[in-house]
Amino acid sequence: MPTFTFPKPVEDIEEPVLLEEDWYLGEICGKPEIKPNKAMQDDPQSEKAGHNLVVPVKLLEDLATGRRFTLYFPWPREGDERAYTTSGQSWLDKKMTDISQFAESFGGSVEGTDVLIQEGLRGYVYVNQGLDMSGQNIQNSVDIFAGFKAEGAVANAEA
Repeated sequence: MPTFTFPKPVEDIEEPVLLEEDWYLGEICGKPEIKPNKAMQDDPQSEKAGHNLVVPVKLLEDLATGRRFTLYFPWPREGDERAYTTSGQSWLDKKMTDISQFAESFGGSVEGTDVLIQEGLRGYVYVNQGLDMSGQNIQNSVDIFAGFKAEGAVANAEA
């Protein structure tokens, strides 16, 4: 029977340490891409099928340093201009607003129909705590609904 060797004894495995809910400085640590969402992968004809702007971000402060999160922004699609949020804004405008606010907060730019978001840009994300997909374990995630803040905009954080 094969034996495999861990790099340290199992008795030395550390428990996860959650971050407190707060604003943390992050940096885009990979190439942002537009990718099919899960519904599109499962069933391209589904009403929920579409694409996401996928942005990898790593945190840069204290206990958070090096922790990575992937942000998913719904990308505008055909028909979004005829569907409305509960606040009366078209889904097209809502999606464009969310992506634009992220881009500008992280030092990117938005002009006309062009959005510049690239690796190395920095800004603040709000990290919260919630249950994982199994509903069994608490984990950290970035709350994209909290918005984003420009580097230097969070008074109590170290930049």
